[in-house]
Amino acid sequence: MKTTLPAATPSDVELAELWEQHLPLPFPDGLRRVEIDGVDLVYLDFAVAGLVRSELNRGLDHPDLAALRTCGAELETVVPQITDPEGRPYFERLRTMARLLAARYVPASDAEQE
Repeated sequence: MKTTLPAATPSDVELAELWEQHLPLPFPDGLRRVEIDGVDLVYLDFAVAGLVRSELNRGLDHPDLAALRTCGAELETVVPQITDPEGRPYFERLRTMARLLAARYVPASDAEQE
């Protein structure tokens, strides 16, 4: 079941811009084969990228939203622990994109309670 989104918002533009910045960047060499608290960083990158592509092309469905919750929680855990000078901004960008995605699907009343 697809969730219906409102007309384009400033966050739509920000998400698209961040995605365009992110696309040409290689995965940071210093983070290959790295796990933080059991989270494989290559897989996390792959999962978030897939969610962003899905959102920009068709929107997220219920399974995507479950994956987004998982990825968002993992990003909140791992980003503060990344010390690699190339890796930190790379994963901060992923976290920002995940936050933008999540904000699009959280009703305003739910967001106010958090």
